[in-house]
Amino acid sequence: MRSLACALAVAAALEFTPARRVSGVAPPLPPPTAVGWIEETVDLAVDSSGRVGGVELLRGTTSAATLLGSAVSTWRFRPATEQKRAVNAHVLAVALIRPPQLVDAPSLGSQAADRGVPSDELPYPTAVHRPRYPPLALGDAMVLVEALVGVDGRVRAATVVRGASGFNDEALAAARDWVFRPAHRNGEVVPAYAYLAFGFRRPV
Repeated sequence: MRSLACALAVAAALEFTPARRVSGVAPPLPPPTAVGWIEETVDLAVDSSGRVGGVELLRGTTSAATLLGSAVSTWRFRPATEQKRAVNAHVLAVALIRPPQLVDAPSLGSQAADRGVPSDELPYPTAVHRPRYPPLALGDAMVLVEALVGVDGRVRAATVVRGASGFNDEALAAARDWVFRPAHRNGEVVPAYAYLAFGFRRPV
């Protein structure tokens, strides 16, 4: 029975190619007045031409996608395909910004809360690994990582698409430790790309 399920998953994966980002700006770092960990998770509705048609906040420190919203509206994708035809799809984007502290101690600020229900078409995080501030790094930085999530929910590949010297390795290490509920298409698990923006603010 398990081998049949695996075979169906492989067949679905071969017929479906997930949407993949090809251009656009990286999310900005929040202003210095922002305190605590800042988190936003959004569902991007990507149409068959590769444009972002809608942004739904799924989880956040605030009730609006103030950090990711302006950036992801500039993103363009190679559209998802199903049986070699371009189709509408959903893509996950997450921003996780460290507070300006070296040690992962409790911090001020609001806690992130669920704001929406994720689509089954999204890979959705079930285990999140927070990045450290690299001990030899200097200054502030934002690193955008593309993660390919396999049908088992594990990160199969992670690539820096917008980076900063001294911060990229820590961002990649954090991304590789994330675990997801896998994406589904027509009732079958499929691979999907997720975009993880890790922000680093210099400890004070």
